[in-house]
Amino acid sequence: MDIIKAEKKHIEDILKVTKDAFKNYQKQLNGNIPLKALTETYEDVLSDVKYNNVYVALTDEKVIGCIRFCRLSDDLAYIYRFAVDPKEGHSGIGTSLIKHALSLCKNQNIKAVCLHTNSKNTDLVKFYYKNDFFIHSTEFSRGYIRALFISELSDEEYDITPAFEK
Repeated sequence: MDIIKAEKKHIEDILKVTKDAFKNYQKQLNGNIPLKALTETYEDVLSDVKYNNVYVALTDEKVIGCIRFCRLSDDLAYIYRFAVDPKEGHSGIGTSLIKHALSLCKNQNIKAVCLHTNSKNTDLVKFYYKNDFFIHSTEFSRGYIRALFISELSDEEYDITPAFEK
């Protein structure tokens, strides 16, 4: 498996992997919660590839996972649309992608990385704790309890407030 910066040629595969993974995520939410990831378009992903950080995990040139992050401030990055092909789950792809993103952020002198996820999904919660994240807070603005997870990449102080808008 290789992890590389996404290119325009990967967009259709990124859309497929993301939608397949988020359909499973939606099922865990009883299937009735609308998720932005499921309505995403080619143009949305193209914009992310152009203006944010989008990386794909490849096996034999096939996208089997992807992760996106953007900088919210000088000190803070936000991970979103993190997805692994459901057929490839529990194979280490997600861990490799998250570690890759955290390493890139650390190299950019980002002090902390955050993301939101379903706080009731114990597998996700365990995954993020295993990968050096902790729960900062929870909220209910999307119709389910979302946890704001943080991974601190530095001992220096950082402002988490930009993450509350995500």
